[in-house]
Amino acid sequence: MRLRNYSPKTIEAYSRIYVEVFKFFHQPLKELNTGQLKEYLYHKQQSGLSSQSIALAANALNFLYLQIYQQKDFEKIRHPKRSQKLPVVLSKQEIERIATR
Repeated sequence: MRLRNYSPKTIEAYSRIYVEVFKFFHQPLKELNTGQLKEYLYHKQQSGLSSQSIALAANALNFLYLQIYQQKDFEKIRHPKRSQKLPVVLSKQEIERIATR
């Protein structure tokens, strides 16, 4: 990853994900199939992780299997949609209460 000029934070994040996947399945990552990897991502999604965190994990796994292991038959994992969080908007009464303090 350093040769490809990945940032230190990306390298750290990907490495952390690889450790988590190993701990989740208790077997070498090279032996896992796409279905198992999707199961891991689904578990992470159900535990409340944001879609951005799930996408990061999917990117890490895609990189590992396509670039490092060079598995030609690996089915690239698609990213979940980005969550659309709406901004918090104050009501007129809330603004008036803040203004009168």
